[in-house]
Amino acid sequence: AVREMEKRLLSPDFTPSKHEIVRVAESLARRVMDFFPGDTGILSIFLLNYVKLKPLEAIFLSSNEPHAYLSGDIVEITACSDNVVRAGCTPKFRDKSTLLNMLTYTTGFPAGFMKGDTISHNEVEGASITHKLYQPPIPEFQIDLFIINKTSSSSSTFTLPSIDAGSLWLILEGEGKIQSSPSSPPSSSSVIQNGNCSSSSSPSSLEIEKGAAFFLPSGEGLVVNTECAGRLLLCRTTESAKS
Repeated sequence: AVREMEKRLLSPDFTPSKHEIVRVAESLARRVMDFFPGDTGILSIFLLNYVKLKPLEAIFLSSNEPHAYLSGDIVEITACSDNVVRAGCTPKFRDKSTLLNMLTYTTGFPAGFMKGDTISHNEVEGASITHKLYQPPIPEFQIDLFIINKTSSSSSTFTLPSIDAGSLWLILEGEGKIQSSPSSPPSSSSVIQNGNCSSSSSPSSLEIEKGAAFFLPSGEGLVVNTECAGRLLLCRTTESAKS
C-alpha cells in the first residue's frame, strides 16, 4: 500500500486533491518520503491532525497519543515515563504489539490548545515584563514564560520571584545577565550554552543568550539584567502548582 501511494504521489502526472485537508496531507507525505521512503509510518499522515502552532502557543497531549514533530523550534516538556514506543518514520526499533495495545484510538481535533494565562504585566520606563502560565491538566509540570520587551538600550533589571521547587530555565530569545535574588543566598550555578557548561560560585557573573539553559534551586529568585533593545524570552518549567 505504501509503495502504491508513493508511486501515485511521486508520479509526474500526479494531480493534487481538490480538498484542502487532503492536499495538505499529500504535500506532507511527499516531503516525508524523501527522508523515509517506503516507511509505513507515512500512512499516519492521513490519519493524524495537522496542527500549526503560532509563537507563544502550546498544545497538551495526553499519554498514549501518537504525535510527530515536523518543523520549527518548540519546547517539549514530558512527564516521567518508563517507555517510548515508536510508530514509524524512524530507523529505530518499533514494538508493534505494545503500540497497538497502548493507543487510546481517540478521534477528533485535539482539545489541549493553550495560549497561556497572563499572570502579571508590569511596565517601567522603556521596558515591560509579562508573566504567562501554561498549566496542563496534570500535576507533573507547568511552564512559566517571562517576556521582557525593551524599546531602548539602557540597562533594565527585573526580579522574578522564587518558588518552593527547583526549576529548569531555557532562554528562547535575547541576551542578558542573571543572578540569584538578593533575598536568597547565592549558590553554585551553571549555564549550558552552545553545548558547553560554564560554572560560577555566584550567579551574578553568568551571562545568558538564546539557547542557554540553567537550573535554579528551590527558594531562589532570579534577577535578570538586560541592556539590549528588543525581546528577551525566559522559559521556566517546574512541577505544577496543582500538585
